[in-house]
Amino acid sequence: MVHSRSIPLILALCSYAVVVCPANAQLPFLGKPFSSTQIASDVVYGTGMVDVTTSPSSMNLTCDTYIPSGAGVPPLVPAIILVHGGAYIIGDKASPPAESSPGSGDFGTTMGTYAPEFARRGYVAISINYRMILDDPDGTGLLTTGGASLTGIVAVIQALISGSVTVPDAQVERAIEAAVADTGKAYDYLVANKDAFLGSHGFSIDTSRIAVGGWSAGGFIAHDFAYAVPSKPVRAVWSNSAGMENRSVFITNASQPPSIMFHGDADTIVNVSSTRDFDTTLESIGVPHQYYEMVGDNHYYLSTRPVFETAAKAGPGTTVDNLVGEFFFTHMDLLPLAIASSAVPASSNSGNALLVVFVVIFATIVMTGYTRIRYRKNA
Repeated sequence: MVHSRSIPLILALCSYAVVVCPANAQLPFLGKPFSSTQIASDVVYGTGMVDVTTSPSSMNLTCDTYIPSGAGVPPLVPAIILVHGGAYIIGDKASPPAESSPGSGDFGTTMGTYAPEFARRGYVAISINYRMILDDPDGTGLLTTGGASLTGIVAVIQALISGSVTVPDAQVERAIEAAVADTGKAYDYLVANKDAFLGSHGFSIDTSRIAVGGWSAGGFIAHDFAYAVPSKPVRAVWSNSAGMENRSVFITNASQPPSIMFHGDADTIVNVSSTRDFDTTLESIGVPHQYYEMVGDNHYYLSTRPVFETAAKAGPGTTVDNLVGEFFFTHMDLLPLAIASSAVPASSNSGNALLVVFVVIFATIVMTGYTRIRYRKNA
């Protein structure tokens, strides 16, 4: 009999075996088998209060929706909420690739560019706008009442925007929490509209498989939402150039969402120590995660950037984009959804099944031996 503690390992090994199999490069959610997407722009996913210190009013919160199309989209698909960067003061859901400074040629892929790529994998991807500092949003206490200190990140933001705008720290703090609350409203929107594409496109969103990701400020927001709002559980979280910045109080147990993180070691906007500290926290508590630190990179890097600097589990030279896809495929347990696709040849399904059976047998043997060794040691 398989030891109960070995079951998560076996499941992970099964997904990993499929990930590394070259024949599955076009498997839904792992590869990008869907050549086109359909987009709905400026969809209202909720509302939020703004101008609260002057003339309070309600603002529509909007997103751009990208969906997979073409033959073979599985009947159930995962979803991802993508959160743009911009120091909580600028940026947009549809921003083009960002340049570190005019004429520098140093570009970073934004969420508006990542979104259609996720749709090509088979996800429903929504790139969201959220309330920012100059919107003067209402406060939620979402983070501070949970014991987090926002002093550090407020100081970083104030340093970034100094010389261009002056706002009180309290307004910055409210914007940080409002952004997390708005991400929660985007989550609710996906859950409420899980069957919106069933009649027209033949698939629904699997609401047990929703992920969140972002770049820079969007990465901080993604982390805050994933770990500070357990009532709206995401399956995995991803960030580029972001950490947790004194909010690791929300990371309490190994069953919290797995995280994949990227950061350049020459980042002059968000210090790489933020992600290093986050990585250390996840490691100490046992939350599944992968951290890739790129040598010489600043705050900006492309999704196609090969990752050579680390002993990447998927192999050196794999791009940022593909590492995220592979991590989600494994940790969101997307194999069962993928093999339901009519785009997957029967021979591939049979091969995957045989591969999974082999891995289960192998992992069972290994774990049985491990259990016996532990038993002998404790005898």
